[in-house]
Amino acid sequence: MHQLFYLMGKSASGKDTIYQRLRAKFPELRPMVLYTTRPKRSHEQDGREYYFISAEQYIQMCSADRWIETRTYHTQKGDWIYCTAKDSIDLSNSSYLGIGTL
Repeated sequence: MHQLFYLMGKSASGKDTIYQRLRAKFPELRPMVLYTTRPKRSHEQDGREYYFISAEQYIQMCSADRWIETRTYHTQKGDWIYCTAKDSIDLSNSSYLGIGTL
C-alpha cells in the first residue's frame, strides 16, 4: 500500500525548500498537484505547481463529483479555490507528496 505525505505550514515557513529536498531525495514520490482558480504566477507552469482552472471549470467539475476536497480563501483579489481531484491520486500505484498552507 502506498502513502500520501502532505507538508503544511504558513506562507514563507520553508515548505517549498523541504518539499524540493524531499522530492530530490525520494524521486519515487509523485507530486500531488492540486487544482486552483487563482491566477497563475509568472514562474508557475500549469500541471507542475497547480492545474489552473476557471471558476466555470470548477463548477463543472463539482457537478461531475470530481473533488476529494475543496477550500476557498477569501483574498483581497477575490476568492481563490483550491481542490484535490479524485482522479489525481492513485495510491494503489504510487506514493504522493503534497504541499499546502494552513
